[in-house]
Amino acid sequence: MGKLVAQQIASRGNPRLKRWLQLLDGRGIRKNQQCLFFGERVVQEIFQRQPGHCLELMYPPSWPNLLHAPAAVSHYILEGQLFKTVDIFGTQAPILMCKTPAIPEWDQEEAPRGLELVCPLGDPRNVGALLRTAWAFGVRKVMLLKEAASPFHPQSTRSASGAVLNMAFVHGPSIKDLKDYQIISTLVAMDASGKDVTTFPWPRNVRILIGEEGQGLPENVFPQKVAIPMMAGVNSLNAVVAGSIAMYAYRLQHPLS
Repeated sequence: MGKLVAQQIASRGNPRLKRWLQLLDGRGIRKNQQCLFFGERVVQEIFQRQPGHCLELMYPPSWPNLLHAPAAVSHYILEGQLFKTVDIFGTQAPILMCKTPAIPEWDQEEAPRGLELVCPLGDPRNVGALLRTAWAFGVRKVMLLKEAASPFHPQSTRSASGAVLNMAFVHGPSIKDLKDYQIISTLVAMDASGKDVTTFPWPRNVRILIGEEGQGLPENVFPQKVAIPMMAGVNSLNAVVAGSIAMYAYRLQHPLS
């Protein structure tokens, strides 16, 4: 292995810096088909699990040594205060830029395989936290409804801690339109009027629909619904907490092998 070399970036007008700054919002992520990951531990994890997605690595000026990244990764040191403009979480650690995998449209004829999720969550922090939990429970596919935030938004990649690159995603319809598709027969929706999630007979192949906080689910649409037993007067839980409980209840009946 040759000696690692980093390019110095000292100008706010540098085109690479401008592109990295575009990746701080969903529109820039879609335009460039790239995203950012923050924090050395997460970066090292992605090097190990998904090296083919890694493209560029940026460092604060005080970082002592360049990381041993996949060979295709280019290294950049952002001088002065430039690193802080990209480091929106204040990690003061290397930031990895990756290419985002293409997300296909969902196949209406495809049945679920094992445990899958249907996600309408509009807050990228909740999307990331849900994906991190889903990965822990062995979920491999997530349908992103039209209401869902990008899983590659910085707030999502930060919450997901690298799990977003381990998932298969498909784009689905609006939550309001699910009733018009056959997929509704494969869904178990989380709703206060549903059956007890702890005793519900979970199908092995199933999709769990997590309701958006505040808006919940369209009424009288879903034939299969589960609810979490709670104290009287408590209306709902955080969507990620509720989804985690449902995934755990599923795994009690269908353990990870």
